[in-house]
Amino acid sequence: MKNLIVSSLLFLGIQMIFPLSVYSKSGIKSVVKVSYSVIDKNFNFYQLSFKKKQILINDTCYKKMKNCLALKAYDFAPTLKTDLQTLSAGGKDPGSVMCEIFHGEVFMALDKRQNHLAFCLFKDGSAIDSSDLFVAFNEKNG
Repeated sequence: MKNLIVSSLLFLGIQMIFPLSVYSKSGIKSVVKVSYSVIDKNFNFYQLSFKKKQILINDTCYKKMKNCLALKAYDFAPTLKTDLQTLSAGGKDPGSVMCEIFHGEVFMALDKRQNHLAFCLFKDGSAIDSSDLFVAFNEKNG
């Protein structure tokens, strides 16, 4: 748990200076607009495809790309000093635990087929699919 706290503090300390040049709109291969509902209200999300990865972010994050806390958390996720067992302790969803580490708030949304997805909402209004945070962590640590 100590390592999780240190990593979280590091994220908070560098969130304003962490470079996001990878996420320039020119680097995106494709964008698919998807609608999700939360308590009878629809929200727009964007499935962004890059060379080797896809991520799902909300319209707030998409509009301000380089200053989006959700993307900064995604970039920082592989550097967390923890393991899968710690992230999934007690049957918790690892992506949701990572959201909490980054001081985000987990919320659930439904797609048109009534599938549930967990998203991580940050204080700047940006959101990312919480499983994308775990995928980013697991690519380097899995």
